[in-house]
Amino acid sequence: MRYRGDRRPSHDDYAADDLLGHTDADNRGLAYVYGSDSEHRHTRQSADVDHLHGRTAFDPQPDTVCAGPDVPAGADGHAGGANSLARPAIPVTTANDARAFALLPLLGAIASQVAFVTGVLYYFGWAYSRAFYGHFGVSAGMLGFTTQDYVLFSVGAMFLPLLSTLFWILALLAVRKLPVWHALKSGRPRTTLRWWVGLSAAAGTLLIAVVAVITSTPTSLAAPLEDEAPFLLIAGAATLGYASWLLWRYPAVLGIRRPKRTVMQVRTIALVAVAMIGYTWAVADFAVRKGQDEAVHQETVHFVDRPSIVVFSVDRLGIEGTGAQAGEISAPNEKYRYVYSGLWLLARTSDRYYLLPQQWQSKRDRVFVIKDSESVRIDIARNP
Repeated sequence: MRYRGDRRPSHDDYAADDLLGHTDADNRGLAYVYGSDSEHRHTRQSADVDHLHGRTAFDPQPDTVCAGPDVPAGADGHAGGANSLARPAIPVTTANDARAFALLPLLGAIASQVAFVTGVLYYFGWAYSRAFYGHFGVSAGMLGFTTQDYVLFSVGAMFLPLLSTLFWILALLAVRKLPVWHALKSGRPRTTLRWWVGLSAAAGTLLIAVVAVITSTPTSLAAPLEDEAPFLLIAGAATLGYASWLLWRYPAVLGIRRPKRTVMQVRTIALVAVAMIGYTWAVADFAVRKGQDEAVHQETVHFVDRPSIVVFSVDRLGIEGTGAQAGEISAPNEKYRYVYSGLWLLARTSDRYYLLPQQWQSKRDRVFVIKDSESVRIDIARNP
């Protein structure tokens, strides 16, 4: 960037030079070169080499390597040639071994994602079944559901939350360069990018603090935000993570040292953990509402999609309720003497049937538990 007269360039001018690739700040920080024309030509040559390699100030910047008398220059004019600071190579016997090593991180990432998704589906299925059967006064633990059952419960119901999650991830990836674009267009890139970092960090901290207040000291003012608390927690972790990402990716433009890798790893793990807590919380709330709404809907439509049950019994059973009908079989030589109809199947385990009367209503009717035995015969028919 050319400056008129004797005006001394500001920090924002330096940052603009970095954004446009007019200095060698990619390797040496925010340094502005003053001196002879030959020095300026050397700087421009270094920047041109950076352009050839696709490096700009908005690219991740490697740790600085200071050139000295014992460090030969590479082919591109930067410190560190082909033989300088050589790292010992990991011994690999064959090309197949190299490909196997390269696949290990990918396989680990896939396995972790599969484990996470399975855990979310299991937790959703558990919360859903607990809310649904709890509406009828039946504990989900009594039904002996397996992990596969819980996952199957959540497959259909989790489609919308997973689709929403994917949409928001793609949307955030699409706008992640907005601060960079704003910094380039503002004419004051350093000041603008610092403003974005500060705003993101402040917003994330405020959102997490609001969630902490809501959960620790419930008040009438915080009550309307209880349902949104998990989403506020996720948003707070995301904005803090974005501020941390800007600090790591653009230290030259911001005029700071890049945070240490260990600090970044600890910070990332902590923010991911907070986001996962918020996501699990949101999934649990959605599952509970889904289960309760589905149970109320089933009651409202009188269980039209439930199988119809007819029970034959040797002995009299105490099945009574709105819509349930009891009768006696007077024919001679019949094993079963009593018959009960007007029942719907709520759930079944390996040795028990959970039945509802046709006109079952919450807080009025009971759920009948019939044990499968030689003295009972249960016929299942399609709901008419």
